[in-house]
Amino acid sequence: MATETIGFDPRPSVGRSVAEAVVFSSLLAAAVGASLVAVTERALYQRNSLVPTLIVVCGTLVIYNIDRLRDRHRDRHTAPRRTVFVDRHATALFAL
Repeated sequence: MATETIGFDPRPSVGRSVAEAVVFSSLLAAAVGASLVAVTERALYQRNSLVPTLIVVCGTLVIYNIDRLRDRHRDRHTAPRRTVFVDRHATALFAL
């Protein structure tokens, strides 16, 4: 298996598990997008509507997670740690 050859333990520690969940599940990208929308909306309109922010979060999660699931075969060679995470949590990523 490719993960054995690059020298990392596929069973991460709790801290590493949380960090990988945030990065590999696209929660980080969704949070960045949401914060940019919220700041821009506040700067331009002086109101805080959750609708645009939720649209960005949901859209980001759907697009990135479908991409992660679809490209597992290619990512196995270029991003093996992410592939292990995606394989382990494929059902949850699909549900997001």
